[in-house]
Amino acid sequence: MPAPHSGLNDKLSGVKMYLDVPGFQFNDSMDPNALQAVEEALTCFKAIVLFKNYEIKGDADRLLIYLVLYIHRCLMELGQTKPSKDAAAKQLETLAIQCTVIPGDSSFPLSAFYKTGYPGDFSQYMERLRKETNKRLIEKVYLESPSAPSKWWLAFAKRKFMNQQLKNSRM
Repeated sequence: MPAPHSGLNDKLSGVKMYLDVPGFQFNDSMDPNALQAVEEALTCFKAIVLFKNYEIKGDADRLLIYLVLYIHRCLMELGQTKPSKDAAAKQLETLAIQCTVIPGDSSFPLSAFYKTGYPGDFSQYMERLRKETNKRLIEKVYLESPSAPSKWWLAFAKRKFMNQQLKNSRM
């Protein structure tokens, strides 16, 4: 079975690029592809996290990799405390701000897949991306009950995509 790849690889014409990572709009006039990128990551997370190798077939795959690593980090956080839905939303909001390791940093776990020298607003873009991912992840993880996260989602926190995990901050 081949690893899932982003369906957005062929839809990047006219999209702002941060070197080799697509920069979709996360504001009032949100780009539908931005939502698709987050939904893709959530949909294929359980399958892609099982892979130890991954071939990048386009720049949207780089965004997918980052989101998979971030989702894994979120699930690790939720698995440690198993908070209610409201508490989880606050916990992940804090994580979105504290998780400052992004592609281009020397401490980023898969830095070999990314270029270096991203522009200054790239870190703000990545934070907005993390916050949007949080909203959608919370809805999936707490679909069955608002009092506890789904054990079926938390089980995947034990798996690491390409044996890597995202740290909270630059070191």
